[in-house]
Amino acid sequence: MNLEIILNTIFIAFPLMKVIETIQINAPDSKIWNTLKSFQNPENYIPAVQSSTVNGNGQGATRTCQVQMGDQTFAVNETLSSVDDSSKSLIITLDQAPPPMQGLQFKYKINPSDQNSGLEISTEIPDNPEMEQMIRGLFTMIGHGVKEFHE
Repeated sequence: MNLEIILNTIFIAFPLMKVIETIQINAPDSKIWNTLKSFQNPENYIPAVQSSTVNGNGQGATRTCQVQMGDQTFAVNETLSSVDDSSKSLIITLDQAPPPMQGLQFKYKINPSDQNSGLEISTEIPDNPEMEQMIRGLFTMIGHGVKEFHE
């Protein structure tokens, strides 16, 4: 049985839940948006990413990130699946990643306010407490990395 069939079976067997993390960043929304939509150099703002290569620009671009988490090193292949400048939102699809993250889509949305910007990161996953905790931890790491990079 191949991995795609197994993952599809998992998604069918469990109801889905939405995981959302939001962090306030003391920086203009345009600055944060330009960083994220460029799809370049995530190692500058995601601590676990050691290096990356990008092929293409804009929607449809692909990226390979070399990731180190604890004592594990692995590659993550991603596609910039959707970019919406008017709503300052984008979707990154994890084409190849360690289970259970393969196939997930991470949505990034920037919500401007008077003094700062809210970065919201979300995805839908099977209703599984361990997976939810792992994804929340990942989103928190990304959010804090983007915050530190821009403040």
